[in-house]
Amino acid sequence: MPRRVIPFPQAFSLGEIFIADLPTQDQDKMLRGAARGNIVVPAGKFVMFSPGRRFFEDPKRINNLPANAVDCLEITASSMDDSEDGLCDRGLSYIGHFKTVRKLILDRSDATDKGASFASELPDLQVIHAFATMVEGKCMQKFAGLKKLRCLFFHSSPIKDEYLKYCGAIPNLQYLSISGSGISDAGIKNLSSCVQLADLDIGNNVKITDQSVAYLINMKHLRNLRLGNTSITISGILKLKGLPLTQLELPSANHTLDQLKAVKKTFPAAYLCFVGKRHADINSETKTIFAPLH
Repeated sequence: MPRRVIPFPQAFSLGEIFIADLPTQDQDKMLRGAARGNIVVPAGKFVMFSPGRRFFEDPKRINNLPANAVDCLEITASSMDDSEDGLCDRGLSYIGHFKTVRKLILDRSDATDKGASFASELPDLQVIHAFATMVEGKCMQKFAGLKKLRCLFFHSSPIKDEYLKYCGAIPNLQYLSISGSGISDAGIKNLSSCVQLADLDIGNNVKITDQSVAYLINMKHLRNLRLGNTSITISGILKLKGLPLTQLELPSANHTLDQLKAVKKTFPAAYLCFVGKRHADINSETKTIFAPLH
């Protein structure tokens, strides 16, 4: 990205601006300041804009900014009373103005599918991070045209089983997290067309059982699979033999040593870990086999 000058309003701030060397840089290590006045961004820098109150009062104000002004948008407003209902969705309806956004963050906001659907207007979008929102997944129907979208993170958002069928139409989706969303085996069945996934987190969904194994086994490119705090058994996990897993998160339970050995034998190249209650009897032999776990 070349050198940029972002002409924010002089009289007031539209929120906060963060400038980093890399997209992966921790936010607390980014150069941070008010989104006010002319902000000069050196060439090659990554820019995140987190809108504040003045933006949500009049979202069309961002139309005065260059279309290439920012690389990441963090829109995390939540309504405090009835007069503010739909605050986040209204703001999201204007984000299509920015054409270089690669990452959209909606964490802990009152964003719904209506607002999240406007992400479809961001041609360079690669990541949507929507932790603990009101998004149910219907918005994914709009994402089929986003050829660069590779990561959807909907942890603790109330994703519905029926909407997971849209994931398969997102051409380059590699990572999907729907942990703690309340989905069931029906959702995994709808997800089975998403055969290109490399990383799938479906942990913390107790309604997922061994019935889902028949659908997971079709995801031949899966390398990382998180099943912690689901109802999938060791017997079901062993039926996933053949997947090229390098990391496997298992649901914790009182497994026998023979079961643990069978898992290790079935997935010799995978790093194995448990989530939840630890094994009731961890003896020296178990520690030797699963040293990284403990």
